[in-house]
Amino acid sequence: MVKFFVRPRFVLSFLLALVVGCSPAPNIASSVPNNPAQNNSGPVEPASPALETTASNWATKKPKLDGIVSPSEWNDANRIPLTMGMYNIAGENPASHPFTLYLKNDQTHLYIAGKLEKEELDGSMGLTIESLLMDTFIILFDNNNDGIVQPGEDKKSLYIINGEPYVKDQRQLSPAEQAKGVEEDAESQNIRGNITHSSSAGGTYNFEVAIPLASGDKYDVQTRPGGKIRWNLIYFDKFNIKMQGMEIGGISGVEAENALDWGTLQLATKGSKPKTAATPKAATAPVVMAGKPLPPNNKKGDIRILAQIMNESEITDASLKFVASHSDFILVAFPMKEVVDKLRKENPKATILLFNNPYFAFGDKFWSAASQAEVNQLSQVYALRTDNNEIISYGGPIYEGMEVEQRLPMMDITNPAWQDYFTSQSRKHVDLGGFDGIFIDTLTEDIPPFALGTGGKFPRGYTAEKWKAGNYQFLRKMKQAFKGSKGKIFFNGVTRPPGASGPQPNMGMLNIADGSAIEAFSIYKSMDSSSATKKWYFEKTILQDLQQASANGKSVVMEVYGNNDDDQIRLYALCSFLMVQNDRTYFYFTRKDQAGALHWRPEWGVTLGKAKGTYQKTAQGVYVRDFAKARVLVNPTSTAMTVTVPAGYKNLHDQPVTQVGLPPYSGAILTLN
Repeated sequence: MVKFFVRPRFVLSFLLALVVGCSPAPNIASSVPNNPAQNNSGPVEPASPALETTASNWATKKPKLDGIVSPSEWNDANRIPLTMGMYNIAGENPASHPFTLYLKNDQTHLYIAGKLEKEELDGSMGLTIESLLMDTFIILFDNNNDGIVQPGEDKKSLYIINGEPYVKDQRQLSPAEQAKGVEEDAESQNIRGNITHSSSAGGTYNFEVAIPLASGDKYDVQTRPGGKIRWNLIYFDKFNIKMQGMEIGGISGVEAENALDWGTLQLATKGSKPKTAATPKAATAPVVMAGKPLPPNNKKGDIRILAQIMNESEITDASLKFVASHSDFILVAFPMKEVVDKLRKENPKATILLFNNPYFAFGDKFWSAASQAEVNQLSQVYALRTDNNEIISYGGPIYEGMEVEQRLPMMDITNPAWQDYFTSQSRKHVDLGGFDGIFIDTLTEDIPPFALGTGGKFPRGYTAEKWKAGNYQFLRKMKQAFKGSKGKIFFNGVTRPPGASGPQPNMGMLNIADGSAIEAFSIYKSMDSSSATKKWYFEKTILQDLQQASANGKSVVMEVYGNNDDDQIRLYALCSFLMVQNDRTYFYFTRKDQAGALHWRPEWGVTLGKAKGTYQKTAQGVYVRDFAKARVLVNPTSTAMTVTVPAGYKNLHDQPVTQVGLPPYSGAILTLN
C-alpha cells in the first residue's frame, strides 16, 4: 500500500535553536531501512547487531575521568567490542567504525567509557548557527522504562568544539520548551567526564563519564544498583544544521525518539558476578504446534482478510478469482468496472473500495491521462511547493513489491481547488466502476516527513494548524461528495507509531468517516523489528488502539508488516488481532517486498466460528479467547511458557494436543476435533 508510516519528523524545527552546549538528538530512523546492510554503497564492515540487554559490572575502582581510557582503570568493567554502522539521511551505510564500550557502576555512579576508532575530528563553530560542525555522542535514558521518550527524561552529550571538550547534562524538552528556546542543558550539571581525540591511526575518540545514580535532580536517572533502564548511545559524525554529509550510528540502532527500540542496561550489585560481554538473547522454547512449517491450506476460512490489487499484473482472471474468493475486503487501485465486476461475480459479499491517495499525483486513469508523465504535467497547478517554488516530490522509502511509480510529485491537500477536483473524480469513478466506496490513503493531521522539500523545507505557507484544518476540510468534502449514495469513506489512518505518547491521532477524522486503517507497523517500522515493538503491537496497537478505533460502529483494517514471514511471526500477529476481532475488523499481513498483492498464508484458512466472549488473561500472562470451533492463544511476553488445554483440541498440523509451548511473542490456533 502506498500509505507510509505517518510520523512527524520536525528535525530542523528545533535544531535551529541549537547553541554551543546544547547538542540535540534528532530522529532519522524513519530513513534507515530495517536491513541497512542491503543498502551499502561500498564495502564496509558489517555493523554489530543492536544491543538488547547489556550488563554493567560492579566497579572495584573509580576511573580517573581524563578522557584517556586506560586498561588498568577499566579492567573491572564489562568490555563490549562492537562495529558501529554509520548511516546517512538516505539510509545508506557508507562507513563503519570499531567501537569499544566499557560499563561499570558502584553504589552512587554509572561509569561509561568508549573508544571510537578510525574517525577524524570535526568540531568548529563560527559566527552563525549554519557554520556549526561537530561530532557528538548522545547517551539517552528512558527514566521510567515505559518505552516512550517524554519531556524531562535524561540525556547526556559529549563533543569537542574548537579543541575544547564539552560534557553536558541535558534533558528531553517538551514542544513548548523547544518553541521558547529553552536550552536542554539549562539544569544543574551532575555528569562528570571528559572526551579527547587522538590523531593516530585515522583518529580515535575516547571518552569517560560518571553519571550519578541519585543526584537529587528529578531529570537524572534514578536507577539503583540491581535495577534496569532502557538506554541508547548514538554517535553523530559531521553534525550540521543542513545535514550535509552527516552520518549516524548507535549501539541499539539510530532511533532517538522511540525508546522501544533501545536496549536495556542492567546495573550490577556489589558482589555480583562480572559480565564479559553483552547478554545474548534468551533461547526460545520450541512451539509444539509449529515444529515444522505449516501445511498448505488454500481454503477460505472465516477470518476476515483484506486484499489489495495495486499492480496491473494482478488483474488477470485467475488472480481476480483467487483474491475475491479468499478475501472479505478488497482495495483496488484501478477505476475499472470490468475488474470490479469480476470480483463481484466471484464474491458478491465482498466490500470493494477504490484506492487512491490525495497526497500524490497518482493514477493516470483517475486523471483521464495517457501516462504518468501526462498526469505529472496536469497536476502541476495543484502541486505542493516550497517557498522558492520547488515542487515537493516524495523521496521516502518505497514498497518493493509495488509496480506503480512511487517517486511522485506531491499535491497540496490544503488547496481547495485540489480538494474539489479529487472529490469530484472520486465520486465519478466510484459510481462508474460500481465500487462500494473509496479508501483514501495517507490522510493525517500532522505533516508527514515525506511532505517536506529538499533539506527539510516546509511547504509554502505551512503551519501545523493550516495543515490539520486542510486535511479535515478535505475529508468533509469527501463525505459531502458521497452524500445520498451508499459509498463508504475509509481513510488511512488512526496510526500511533511504536513508542509514541499521547492519544491516538486522527480520531476526529474517524468520527467523520465510515472506517479507517491502523498501520502502526509499515515500511518504516516492522512489527518484528525488536522485542519492544512486538510488545507494543499487542499491548498498545491491539488492546488499546484497535479496540478504541472499532468502537461506535466504525470499521477498521489492521495492517501489519513484518521483516520476516515465518510461522511464529505471522501467528503472533494474527492471534493478537483475533483477541479483539469483531464483525467490523479486517486483518492484513505482508512483507515490504510483497505489498500490493495477496500472498495467502495457511493459517488464514482456519474456521473459528463465533466468538464465545472476550479474551481472558491467565495467571501466567497468556491471553486466551474461545470461539465455537477453536481456541486462540497469545504469549505477548519475553518469557517462554507452556499452556495446558483440555482434550479435544488439535494444532494446525492436525495433531491432537494437550500442551502447547509458546515461546516469547508467539501465538497458536487450536481447533476442536
